[in-house]
Amino acid sequence: MRGGDTKTPLYASLTGIAANVALKVALMGPLAQVGLALATSVGAWINVGLVIFLARRKGYFALDARFKRSAGIVALAALGLGLVLWAGNTWLPRLMLHLPAFRAEAMLAIMAVAGGAVYGGVVWLGLKARRRAA
Repeated sequence: MRGGDTKTPLYASLTGIAANVALKVALMGPLAQVGLALATSVGAWINVGLVIFLARRKGYFALDARFKRSAGIVALAALGLGLVLWAGNTWLPRLMLHLPAFRAEAMLAIMAVAGGAVYGGVVWLGLKARRRAA
């Protein structure tokens, strides 16, 4: 928003907060703590989406090619991270059956390191490729 326009981001923020609270009430029962986290995430994305939408509508925000490339790199990295976490959740329990203790902790550590490596690697390769193209 342009300097001095404090109402528009305030309204977007209040809308995000209202959605957050409503979703927390709705999701706490069926999803417990996961519902609280999901509601917080959805409320934050509603806030971001509204601010971007309203800023674009007023002509204060435009997505340039550089931003789109960076967003594509991050989306690809997130997809890679998601695949690693899905694969880890699918195969690691069977591979960890021999551990007498700390099975869940070992799985979490492996998934965190592997996911971080894939995410970081994809971002690094994407930024490296972007620099070469420039």
